[in-house]
Amino acid sequence: MKKYFYNLLCLLTFATIIPSVATATTHIITVTNFQFSPDTLTVAGGDTITWQWESGFHTTTANGIPEGAEQWNELLDSMHTSFTYIATVPGTYHYISVPDLPSMTGTFTIPGAEVGIDDVALSLVSFDLVSNLVHDEVFISYTVLANTSIDVALYNISGVRLQTLLHEKVTVGKYQSSFYFNQTFPAGMYFIRMQSGSSFTTRRMMIQ
Repeated sequence: MKKYFYNLLCLLTFATIIPSVATATTHIITVTNFQFSPDTLTVAGGDTITWQWESGFHTTTANGIPEGAEQWNELLDSMHTSFTYIATVPGTYHYISVPDLPSMTGTFTIPGAEVGIDDVALSLVSFDLVSNLVHDEVFISYTVLANTSIDVALYNISGVRLQTLLHEKVTVGKYQSSFYFNQTFPAGMYFIRMQSGSSFTTRRMMIQ
């Protein structure tokens, strides 16, 4: 009798788990030059999103996602051909390819209450590169719409933070500043990222 009830309990547990597993779906997003395809999806909680590289040099980088969801920033190229993410928190997930800004963006959404969603872009601060006319210096201009804290940093193409250029509280106004690099970096593509809170904007920069 005990064995009968044990087997029945196992069967009921198995029957409860299987439907939730069976309904999970994998969504494939192909990554080509200047395009995520599809770039808009509606998914269910527990679904898997897989970015599949086909051509070019890109990233898939979270850029405004529901509070409590896990951030991601992954390289996609001939050496890194796929990245998989399991979405569980309801809300809209915005993502970008950093080297292809501002044209290459995408979203996927889990329907439900959207509480505490991060800003997609900097709502209080905007900035642009003015130039990097010399090898060891970069000029940027930025506008601050409300008193806030900002962080400006230099990154390489793999997303490694190389140098903090500015990290302080700023007041409302327009600014133009120059920053010197603390070492000589090899020629190539780099990124300057300005962050306020959990939101950020990134600009490409070439060092020659």
